[in-house]
Amino acid sequence: METKIREVNSFTREIDITVPWEDLKDKFQAEFNKFRAKYSQPGFRKGKVPVSILKRNYGEALEMDFADKACNDYYKIALDELEIDPIARAQIGDLQFHEGEDLRFTAVFEVKPPVKLPDYSKKIKLTVVHMSPTDTDFEGFLNERLQQLSKFEPFEGGAEEGHIIKGEFQELDAQGNAADGKDPQKKYFLLGGQDFSGDILKAFLGRKKGETVEVDLPVQGKPTKFEVTIEQIEKQLIPEASDEIAAKIDPEVTSLEALKAKVLEKMQGQLDNEFDLTVQSKITDYFVEKSEVDVPTSWKENYLRHTVEDVRRQLKPGEPFNEAEIRKSYSDSADRNLKWHLIREELLKVENLEVSEDEIDRRIEKLISENEKEAKRIRTYYKKADHRSDLKEDIANEILFERLKEFTIIKEIAKTTDEFREENKTDE
Repeated sequence: METKIREVNSFTREIDITVPWEDLKDKFQAEFNKFRAKYSQPGFRKGKVPVSILKRNYGEALEMDFADKACNDYYKIALDELEIDPIARAQIGDLQFHEGEDLRFTAVFEVKPPVKLPDYSKKIKLTVVHMSPTDTDFEGFLNERLQQLSKFEPFEGGAEEGHIIKGEFQELDAQGNAADGKDPQKKYFLLGGQDFSGDILKAFLGRKKGETVEVDLPVQGKPTKFEVTIEQIEKQLIPEASDEIAAKIDPEVTSLEALKAKVLEKMQGQLDNEFDLTVQSKITDYFVEKSEVDVPTSWKENYLRHTVEDVRRQLKPGEPFNEAEIRKSYSDSADRNLKWHLIREELLKVENLEVSEDEIDRRIEKLISENEKEAKRIRTYYKKADHRSDLKEDIANEILFERLKEFTIIKEIAKTTDEFREENKTDE
């Protein structure tokens, strides 16, 4: 067998393969004999149809069928001899074969492209905001919990913003009559909430139990007229913040101050985690921008195909779907993520970072020690090869970014969440 390989680009290879007839004739004869043994035709016993008749009637089909199988076999042999590992199915072209002649064909396929990393030993310089929580954040947390602990009591006066109303909703037609096929529905809603603010809020203010209100409410994005009969108005009773309430919110604390300290500590942990993720994202951006690497066409196509299907599954009935627009909008993120996949693999190799099976086991045991009640579930979960592989990838990411931080100079800008909110408010 003769092979001639060409580099079309950094990730595409083309092999011309020629297999001498001498290497094929015994296999071809065996396939022909197998076909003849099963074939029957009027006037001849099964397996006894003359060779000349078979070749005249089925010769070209037999040659093509044999060539297709031989292409697959000799393509794999060529890959082994050339020590090449494709990343996608090959396209076979220029196929030429007839009995007594050499088999010739071309295989075009993709391989992982080379990655040229930047000289990151010179230090990666990043500027990252590191935020800290404030009393405002705790007040937001506390108000949310107080809302959850609140109670409701009937209110007999005129409705006010913040009241809960139980109403019977009847959709109306253009003439102001009950719309055909639209039965009245009973619903609770918060006056001043998302769909009951602005002019809709004003229409209900001061209205009492038993009264009706005509309003235009959004239905599938379009204003639709409804008649709402107020059946009940409830006033929300929100408890006062106190040490007793703090203990109800979190039984592990005994005072409001202790709750505040615990909540702010947890919030700081979340903000620290966001800081770390931002650092990782900026390091990733640095390597994607500075490295020389191409994205294989088949990988990008596969990425975008899966993305399109994910978007399609998440759409609500009737929502518009434009595959071309989706592919266009996700094209840049596909390039970034696929480049990083190749760069990450190269970095792990260059830095000689590996995750052992023992390290995976230690991480599983750590998870169990932190969630002892879930020990059985955790062990069962990580017995599956895919889940264990995902954990290995997560650990590899952790140790890689820890190593890359050694080459990174991070300028931290301390900022409170109040300052951040004020800046965003100003920008708006």
